[in-house]
Amino acid sequence: MVLPYVIHNLLFLYLFYKLVYNKATNDAFYFISILLKIKLRRLNCNKRGKLLLMRRKNTTSKMMKGYIIGALLLLMKKRNFSEISIGEITDKAGVNRSTYYRNFHSKEEIIETFFCNILEQTITELPADDNLTLQEYLAHVFKVFYSYKDDILCIHQNKLSHLLLSALNSYFLVSTDTVNESFIERLPLYYHTGGIFNNFILWFDCNMEPAPEIFAEVAAKICLPNARPVLLHPKNFTTNPVRP
Repeated sequence: MVLPYVIHNLLFLYLFYKLVYNKATNDAFYFISILLKIKLRRLNCNKRGKLLLMRRKNTTSKMMKGYIIGALLLLMKKRNFSEISIGEITDKAGVNRSTYYRNFHSKEEIIETFFCNILEQTITELPADDNLTLQEYLAHVFKVFYSYKDDILCIHQNKLSHLLLSALNSYFLVSTDTVNESFIERLPLYYHTGGIFNNFILWFDCNMEPAPEIFAEVAAKICLPNARPVLLHPKNFTTNPVRP
């Protein structure tokens, strides 16, 4: 392996010498251009390898999941969900199959995780207001979902919206530790989970119209006075009735 490398460099220096002293022929120009391309390609490959290594060292599991989720959503803009292979997802995300299977067991789980991330965002970005009303709270939730309108409608068109219910169940029913509660104690949470899910499905069916603020106003009026959603219960949400 060393000898070809030495010959390659000697030939490059010889042609470069002829070029500098204006003795290069057309063939010399051609060969030196080829050698330069080879050197640049090797340099780029080395840089790409170093960047990939740095990316892997600095990439968390959450970031990897983000790459995979983003890749699938991009692919779904052009092809049906059922037609997309795992290999296409990993190629698009720039990860290998082992990374994929460390984070997901199926393509459906990717979509469910996408919905879970949105639900988590609704909590982490909730305004720190002790007097937050039901209508204001619902408007916040709907606005977060609306910011992902294109992706959500793409998922809905692929008949995968049912995975939102799985996300609601896994994110809230598990996190609220209802396992040891009785049927009567667990019923309100399941009841509200199903109701909120169906409200979202109706909204998706209508192309996510009306706007989040109007949707929140209508939804709040349907609720009973002093209603407080059992499903989403941040500490700073009050049971005050909706202000007119």
